[in-house]
Amino acid sequence: MVIGASAWANADEPIKSTPEDQTALAVTIYNSNLALVKDQRNLQLPKGKQVLEFAGVSGAMKPETALLRNIKSPDSLRVAEQNFDYDLLSPNKLLEKSLGQYIQIARTNPATGKEKIDTAKVLSTNNGLIVQIGNTIETNPDGRFIFSQLPKNLRAKPTLTTQLENNDTKQRDYELSYLTTGLSWKADYVAELTEQDTLDLASWVTLSNNSNTEYRDATVQLVAGDVNLVVPERQRHNLDHMAMRKSSVAESPSVENLMEYKLYSLPQKTTLANAQTKQVALFSKSNIRVERNLVFHMNAASNYSRGENTDKSKADIELTFKNKKSRNLGIPLPKGIVRVYQKDSKGNAQFIGEDRIDHIAENETVKLKLGKSFDVSAVYTQTDYQKISSNTHKTSHKVVFNNAKDTSQDIKLIETLYGDWEITKSSEKWEKANSKKAQWIITLPAKSKKELTFSVMTTY
Repeated sequence: MVIGASAWANADEPIKSTPEDQTALAVTIYNSNLALVKDQRNLQLPKGKQVLEFAGVSGAMKPETALLRNIKSPDSLRVAEQNFDYDLLSPNKLLEKSLGQYIQIARTNPATGKEKIDTAKVLSTNNGLIVQIGNTIETNPDGRFIFSQLPKNLRAKPTLTTQLENNDTKQRDYELSYLTTGLSWKADYVAELTEQDTLDLASWVTLSNNSNTEYRDATVQLVAGDVNLVVPERQRHNLDHMAMRKSSVAESPSVENLMEYKLYSLPQKTTLANAQTKQVALFSKSNIRVERNLVFHMNAASNYSRGENTDKSKADIELTFKNKKSRNLGIPLPKGIVRVYQKDSKGNAQFIGEDRIDHIAENETVKLKLGKSFDVSAVYTQTDYQKISSNTHKTSHKVVFNNAKDTSQDIKLIETLYGDWEITKSSEKWEKANSKKAQWIITLPAKSKKELTFSVMTTY
């Protein structure tokens, strides 16, 4: 049976529910500016056709995802229509909604101190206020504006208005669940590197709320993973150092599998105020074994030319470690930025670089590129070019490494190659890392230079 609008018009005064009625609030936040809100409130609804105003929902709610249910007796409630009112009450909005109507303006005479109230018609609110008082037109008049009533659909808080039919008259818990934008989270990592090649790693979750709503004492869960979202048709064309406060990370969030994602549950309830960003401790781990490497990434052998081709570069500083329990880690790592520090000779922590990581599962390898070496460099020269056939070329190369350090240094050269390739000659031992990479590991004595020569045959 279809219920007409006139039936709802005959219902009693709308039932108003505010956040004061809340008995529980849960927020699950995703990486992709999306959150699932479950707002539970204790209400007693009369029997029959009712209009319920559910105030204090997210101002960025996706109303098409809203679902209201009676937790104890789901079949006793039927929702016929929902309206999302997010035009919020403000002085400017009151004036905009009064366009073409009469308001009153109370003005004080500065000479006598007496207040006079004039009736004014609102003519325009575009780039300022224009009103007509009697036979005169005034722009941006001084005074206190007085309105006879609140305009319809202008709310103090974002409100979901539902037209429903109820058959349960007992005091019950009702839950409104919906998806909303305006809530997001990201992980940040602070790492301290020791001289013993270990890493102390702490992670913090940054929660941001720009949904125009406050979530008080909410149970917060975080989903790490790339959840697929359908882009609406009309949108397709638009497409500091933080100290290692280990003592404050006593209670770490629990983590569990959710489909093919990871679900983190914060250990205690928290309040997410509107327009607020806050940090919550995720975990802290110490003595993670790491490897330091100086690496040259090159693909000059694929950019062959008939003339001499010279490239000068500094070694990349790379840190790698296994996300394994045997390395004092072994937990799912959400994507985020890792900032690395190291103490100087006076014991002061200094920033030495940062890198962004993707989601890292347990037992995977974490690789951080921190910057460029000051003391270790290379000059890469193409020394010969031969065209063997229309699609086969042979090139020869010389790499001169320079170690300006007072200590010996191991370096790694990774050469990226394309097509069918073969290294026909090399002055140093090499290995095939994969189908596109040849790799050399070379020891450079202190304060020395060392030369590597090799030739490559490439067929496309």
